[in-house]
Amino acid sequence: MGAEVNAGRLATNPAYAEAVVRNFTSVTPGNELKWSVLRPSPTEWNWGPADSIVEFAEANNLGVRGHTLAWVNESGDQNGLPPWLRGVTDPEAFRTYVLDGVAETVGRYRGRIDRWDVVNEAFVYYNGERAPSVYDRMGPDYIADLFAAAHAADPDASLWLNEVFTELFPDKANAILSLVSSLRNRGVPIHGVGLQTHLTLTPEAPAAGSISGLVSRLRSLGVEVAITELDVPLGPLRGEQAQVDTYRQVVRECLIAGCSEITTWGVTDAFTTLDSAGQRENNPLLSAFFSNPSKPLLLDTAYNPKAAYQAVVEAIEQTPRP
Repeated sequence: MGAEVNAGRLATNPAYAEAVVRNFTSVTPGNELKWSVLRPSPTEWNWGPADSIVEFAEANNLGVRGHTLAWVNESGDQNGLPPWLRGVTDPEAFRTYVLDGVAETVGRYRGRIDRWDVVNEAFVYYNGERAPSVYDRMGPDYIADLFAAAHAADPDASLWLNEVFTELFPDKANAILSLVSSLRNRGVPIHGVGLQTHLTLTPEAPAAGSISGLVSRLRSLGVEVAITELDVPLGPLRGEQAQVDTYRQVVRECLIAGCSEITTWGVTDAFTTLDSAGQRENNPLLSAFFSNPSKPLLLDTAYNPKAAYQAVVEAIEQTPRP
């Protein structure tokens, strides 16, 4: 069980840091490994925030999931590519910057970060079409190239494709299966698929069997599968019991089908990206269906375990694994 974390809070908020160590076994940097934070200019690297998370994890015997080397379907500057890299329109120069950056980043944490979300959100949010992106400047096979560069930098690291809303859209699930199969058949070093599982588009829980079925289909291709960004917000149409039931269902289906990891997108309801102004502006469904504060995580604002936390614990203890 993992959680998305923030370097500043780990350094300045003892209750937050203690909650991470007490309740989770791995951490995912939220923004600290994204280009906008990590490389603010062509000649400047900002390693401090990411280094501090890795050092915190090592000091507390936690694993680290590297997120993310390439956010394909991204928008804006805060979490995506910085303006200077967006402005590199020459394809070869852009390609060199990106692949050298992957090598630099993965190489720096070789042996310290053992799994990476190499490519994040390569598809349009709501269907199986590949997302148009500035990464298209690298050519039609840029996904394979990114995985190859990461593998060369750390041959022992597990390399993942990470995607959102896959459990909701069958066409998208089929497209991802097709992509992973093609990459595997070509010998591209892809080892896992992350299902983000932000349950923010509809107040209903995922259809019964949708997650276990998808996990089983992906594992049949020879890759690991994890839930990487789970959150279950509350609202008028999703009360606390529905949140408990949804967490239980998702975790149980994931484990039955053989998931290797489950990570929530945040540690506590006190700090969740779902309540940010940007999230609310960019996702009208989030505002329509869910409250603000949305209280989507397993610990409340005082860092106490919620009923959903106990449901997750019970699901882990009671669910048979393949």
